[in-house]
Amino acid sequence: MLKLGSSRPWREAMLKITNGTDGQTNKLSATPLLEYFYPLIKWLQENNKLYNETLGWDKKICPNVLSGTVLSRSPSITDMSFIITAISALFSVAISTIIKNLV
Repeated sequence: MLKLGSSRPWREAMLKITNGTDGQTNKLSATPLLEYFYPLIKWLQENNKLYNETLGWDKKICPNVLSGTVLSRSPSITDMSFIITAISALFSVAISTIIKNLV
């Protein structure tokens, strides 16, 4: 990949190192991270139901949080699935930026 230097677009280099073909998508995806964490997410969701947990924070604890949003109720186990999804999206953007700057 590094041999290509700046002579080729980074997306082309990414396809090359991931054994992709021109017919395949050349977009980065957080899907592998979500698949990896799926057992944890599933466990969190099941335990949330089992213990009757709700998603979010209590308005008394976080009064500045908008009503009706994900963050408007008390914390729960399922919050982790939201956090994992957010982290994987940030990870995808970070990797994309790093690769773009390397090539």
